[in-house]
Amino acid sequence: MGKVIVPASMSLDGFIADTNDQVGPLFDWYDNGDVEFTGSDPTMVFHISAASADYLRNVWSNIAADVIGRRLFDITNGWNGRPAVGDAVFVVTHQPPTDWPYPEAPFTFVTDGVQSALAEAQAFAGDRDVSIAAGNLAGQALQAGLIDEVRIDLVPVVLGAGIRYFGDYSESPLLLDDPEIVRGDRVTHLSYQVRKQCSCFRRSIYGHAVIPGPDREGRMGVVTQLGAPELAVDRKRLGFEVVIVLGLSLGQSAVYSVLRIIERLTRNVPLAEQTSTLNASVTPDRPWLDLTYQLVGIGIGLMPVLLALYLLNLTDPPAGRTIGFDLRRPRFDLSFGVLIAVVIGIPGLGLYALARAVGMNTEVQASGLADHWWTVPVLILSAAENALLEEVVVIGYLFTRLRQLAWNAAAIIALSAVIRGSYHLYQGIGGFVGNLIMGVIFGLIYLRWKRVGPLIVAHTLLDITAFVGYALVAPHVAWL
Repeated sequence: MGKVIVPASMSLDGFIADTNDQVGPLFDWYDNGDVEFTGSDPTMVFHISAASADYLRNVWSNIAADVIGRRLFDITNGWNGRPAVGDAVFVVTHQPPTDWPYPEAPFTFVTDGVQSALAEAQAFAGDRDVSIAAGNLAGQALQAGLIDEVRIDLVPVVLGAGIRYFGDYSESPLLLDDPEIVRGDRVTHLSYQVRKQCSCFRRSIYGHAVIPGPDREGRMGVVTQLGAPELAVDRKRLGFEVVIVLGLSLGQSAVYSVLRIIERLTRNVPLAEQTSTLNASVTPDRPWLDLTYQLVGIGIGLMPVLLALYLLNLTDPPAGRTIGFDLRRPRFDLSFGVLIAVVIGIPGLGLYALARAVGMNTEVQASGLADHWWTVPVLILSAAENALLEEVVVIGYLFTRLRQLAWNAAAIIALSAVIRGSYHLYQGIGGFVGNLIMGVIFGLIYLRWKRVGPLIVAHTLLDITAFVGYALVAPHVAWL
């Protein structure tokens, strides 16, 4: 996981803007040099000194996400939907805007505080850094022990009044390490590492300050700050957790599916002449009991989803926001999900037909349920269950955990796609290849937008089309 940094220009008396939110001479150094420099927005061009350009290039290139407050968002109009730095912006606000003209821009509005916003931003950023706007927002994060590094662009000007670098921060003094210094033109860049577990005053377990004392290394005046969150990753524990979650869900299904295809391939009957039945009836002669079996099966099938969300919520709350399984962007999730379903579904049918033609796949009967009043609703619920299980577990949960275990993106996508493909291997080689490709595409989409919402919509629509379409059409045609 990358660092959380606070980068901002500051006057000699500690202000990042005047009382009217104007930066004035604090930003003069962005246009007093000969080196052309741009950030995430290519239309925003600066001309700075060579030293400042090298400094900013080193800092900005590793920032993946920016956390800002509603005040800055309104002042800048969200930079017209283009992040000034990083690939995404997380806005802390009490009420998301209703008239934001760039709904598809990578801006996420977080309504439950700076800690949740930082958690979402870090989940998005992975191994890269997250920046947070100076002012009250940074002060709140500093108070919560969430800041790793302070980067001050010190400008030789005295403003006299304005917005302070850490806003209204009024907690006990915190110690920072000695700065790294880069001299620019009319600016001095100072980089401070925050001593995450040190405070200038010792506190009791009740939060009352007591006399200063030495820390474990014998330094006077610095001791462990109680209540600072533990950010270290217990990789061994997380590794076991991933194995257990997969072993109780799709990893287990993948193993049984491998055994199933071996059994099919070693029969005396060619694979193309065998049948795979989905949504099979349990007691076709007793419809009421069959319905009960179907509903119980769907409910139990969702338990791994709840387990994955519960475990994520222990480390990356709120879990739904962390993986993009929420209602913050319903129009985006729905529209993008429909598009994904169309793009995946049509080639998928072609691949299935090709695999059947060359004898590499079984005949898939998408529904084995008899014609009852509850058949279509149960098939829709089954489609939703499949979508939730696969996308929450092998995308949202697995991607989050493997990034925390320092896996690179290619390895994460590969493992997720192989699990998805193997889980469908019981259908034949075509089912494996098709779902492997789907897994790669879904993985790339998730890495780009960090939301399982559209993937769940797409998967649900694909399965509804297959399940319900088969149930309605199969009784009337001979080729199904």
